[in-house]
Amino acid sequence: MARVDKKAIILQCIISEYIKTTAPIGSEHLQSVINMEISSATIRNYFKQMVEEGVLVQFHISGGRVPSALALRQFWIDRLSAQESIQISGTENIAEAAKEFKISSILRINESDKLLGSYMAGSKFVVAEFEKGEVLLRGDAHTKAFFDEFVGLEASQIKDLAARYNASEIFLKLSEYLLSKGTHVSNKEELLEIAKSDDNWAKEKMSWFLDGTAASQVGRGIYFRNLIPEGFMAVKTEAKIGDKSGEILYVGHLSRDFDGFLCAIN
Repeated sequence: MARVDKKAIILQCIISEYIKTTAPIGSEHLQSVINMEISSATIRNYFKQMVEEGVLVQFHISGGRVPSALALRQFWIDRLSAQESIQISGTENIAEAAKEFKISSILRINESDKLLGSYMAGSKFVVAEFEKGEVLLRGDAHTKAFFDEFVGLEASQIKDLAARYNASEIFLKLSEYLLSKGTHVSNKEELLEIAKSDDNWAKEKMSWFLDGTAASQVGRGIYFRNLIPEGFMAVKTEAKIGDKSGEILYVGHLSRDFDGFLCAIN
């Protein structure tokens, strides 16, 4: 018979309770909620061990314990690393859930938007007409000829071709256009809270998240200090919205209820 790892069960329970309450967890409270026969004295012994190991933190001698950033990071890695795609019921639902769970999210929806044609606007500008809008950019007959060659292609495909041919003006304008059409940023307030914790991040990366650019440039996975300040987490995964595909990047403090958020947006 497999041996029960009581310490691991206690740690999981502490983290789950802390995420619910964001308050220090004492031995008596844990004993009342844990699904295991165990005394308060035994729990306190495990508490002591886990504080020494750096997975729990005790701020006051008589107070309860809270999970460390190390423990929270591992908790979310274990729960979310296998996640490949999220089913989302709608953009309004995700906005409500983001506010409720104090998590910021960037949702990008892949929608068909083919080039219909282009025309000159005076002698210095070209207008590219797509199914869902127009793009005005500085250019000449050569710029128009570039677009005319790709009539019928998706805006995203033309953007990639512009990058390949070093057509930087076209690439930048199409990037801005695509970002404005298919990106939904919810609960920007959480991003502002993150910025308060790290001035460098606020200066270098906050705008990248606020305008939604981060969702298109970050690969799928779980990110901590390499993308987001200490104590916070960012997760990027594929998404399905009805019959449309997309991707979502959601960020928040490690103590946020990411499980609750994911259930709410489904």
